[in-house]
Amino acid sequence: MRHRHSPYGLYFAQLLALTAFILLLTASSGLLAQIGGSIGYGSSVLGTISAAGQSIHYSFNGNQGDFVHVAVQNWTGTLDPRLELLAPDGQVFATSSDSPFSEDSLAALLTFFLPQSGIYTLNVSGESSTAGDFVLLLRGHASALATPLEFGQSVDVSLP
Repeated sequence: MRHRHSPYGLYFAQLLALTAFILLLTASSGLLAQIGGSIGYGSSVLGTISAAGQSIHYSFNGNQGDFVHVAVQNWTGTLDPRLELLAPDGQVFATSSDSPFSEDSLAALLTFFLPQSGIYTLNVSGESSTAGDFVLLLRGHASALATPLEFGQSVDVSLP
């Protein structure tokens, strides 16, 4: 007696093996944390710098006048993070290697108002040959409407 095997069973087994292989590769290399990508205001992401000279790129959409605060802090390893912000035209807008307001020497900070609308790019890298995991925090909000001040006139304002 001869058994016929369904081709669907073979395809399913191959798909399962391929999925397991991809998960094994990404888990062992940390690829999921290293891919960068698009983020938005209020985002927190975990990433990994595993070699000297490596950088990870994150992009976000911003409008002219938005107030933006970006912080990168070492999570594990000896990573001394460095932040670089590229404007929508590709020019370097700001860089930071150390946070002057942090007790942690392994942190970087940028705070600014966006000069134009468009897609901005954050490059996260490490100083010299440091490596490790990091946490990137992106905070931002739209600019507030300006209230004109006149001498002798009281003004009610709302502070965000």
